[in-house]
Amino acid sequence: MDVTQEPQWEHVSWRSESPNAYTRPLLGSELLADQGSVLEDGYGEGCIGLTFTSTLPDAKVHERLRVAMAHLRFKCPLIAASLERGIHDSQLRSWVYVPVKDMRDLQNWLDEVTVVVPEQTDPTSFMESLSLQRLPYILKDGGQLILRCYLVQSGNAPDRYTIIFHGVHSIIDAKPTLDAFSLIFKSLANPGYFPGLGWGQEWKQLPVGPITATGGPREGWDTAGVSLFAKLGAAYENPTPSHSLLCKRIDIAVPGKSVKAEISFSDVETRRITSVLKEHGFSVTHLIEAAHALAIFQLNPVSIVDAETAHVSYLRNVISLAKFFAPQYSGKINFVSAFVLIPVSFHWKDVAAAVDDKARLLAAMQLDKAQYEEYLANPCLPHLMAQQMQLAPPRERMFIGNPLAPILTNPGVIEDRVAPEWFDPSEPGKPPLFKIQDFHIHHRLTAPAPMGHAWTMNGRLHVQLVATDNWEKAELQAGLDEMKRQILLLVE
Repeated sequence: MDVTQEPQWEHVSWRSESPNAYTRPLLGSELLADQGSVLEDGYGEGCIGLTFTSTLPDAKVHERLRVAMAHLRFKCPLIAASLERGIHDSQLRSWVYVPVKDMRDLQNWLDEVTVVVPEQTDPTSFMESLSLQRLPYILKDGGQLILRCYLVQSGNAPDRYTIIFHGVHSIIDAKPTLDAFSLIFKSLANPGYFPGLGWGQEWKQLPVGPITATGGPREGWDTAGVSLFAKLGAAYENPTPSHSLLCKRIDIAVPGKSVKAEISFSDVETRRITSVLKEHGFSVTHLIEAAHALAIFQLNPVSIVDAETAHVSYLRNVISLAKFFAPQYSGKINFVSAFVLIPVSFHWKDVAAAVDDKARLLAAMQLDKAQYEEYLANPCLPHLMAQQMQLAPPRERMFIGNPLAPILTNPGVIEDRVAPEWFDPSEPGKPPLFKIQDFHIHHRLTAPAPMGHAWTMNGRLHVQLVATDNWEKAELQAGLDEMKRQILLLVE
């Protein structure tokens, strides 16, 4: 298939159990994420949660969440799809969606997808326990759930809750999931009525593929595309593995069992940091990637022998496709994975001669920025992953260099995608029904490299490292503490 001829949803009637269904192959990052899960024992299956307070009683919160999930299914029906092998490829899985048949069918789905946890539970511990199990959930009738929504009452405060989405990585990307949370809270604040929706026709809102969503085929694959693939190849084929943090052992005892460390910055520190970044023309992403790379160099020093070749490389940096979506696809209903991965490298020889640590940090940020600008200037970038998955979809486990090489992503400012307060539109002037207070993100990890996330919420920058059980928390915390020291150099 030519990459410009992107598959669309097609009606199928040959399924005896569901003669009215729609299917398309997984495309772009959907396929990469799914094969990562299939080949790596669930790698990347994720949880994202938001903690909030509410002025409503428990029963009303429970009832409204159920209604909100019905609305979400109508707007983002892919959440009720299944993943099935053998439709378009003997090995690679495809989406299969069966429209709602009647209200009983919808209620049965809501019974399975919306779970109220009966006891008070720490949301972080609960998400860690979820990562020990594989997805999809298999129901009594043999059906699949690729996403489940949990409502947890967290802490000792009776008005404090956490909503957690636990789902396959082919839909659980940070930005699409936060957009889905925005739809959830909109429904929670103004639930309306769902039986009158056009059930049976909701399949029309199934997501198009990444090429269609970003405006259609790009020109220039013979030039810009070739240069993009050459740049990636140079990074992936570097014979010198990336530098990394070090741990005492490499073997994982329990796949999915995690160790976590975190740091945060005060609102005053965060304001000062963002002000200096703006002054110098850098982003938070440039900062955290540079600071983490320099922390690795500090804690795992480069020998004289390796000074010319040593580097820290993020081989899987995420660029969301949201910024490239065509206007008709730029709403909050694209609850599906949509990203490209690019490598970004910091070579020790390029920063070693800096006069001091702050100058080295600024130099590293400039290196980071220059690489992103080069990628973003390439007109073929939005379709990179679609092209890669068409040319060479992953069919077996892949090994690239150092298994501990760093992974770090930045979901950004949470309030940019989910408003912090939600009001009853029928009662203007009243206090908010819901106030969002905290963000949580966790993935099932089955490979030894730590996964880092950075985000800003309530005016504070947060960074966490999560790793498999071959790491000690102190090893991760040392890396984050040095990273924090590096970041604060910016505001000295």
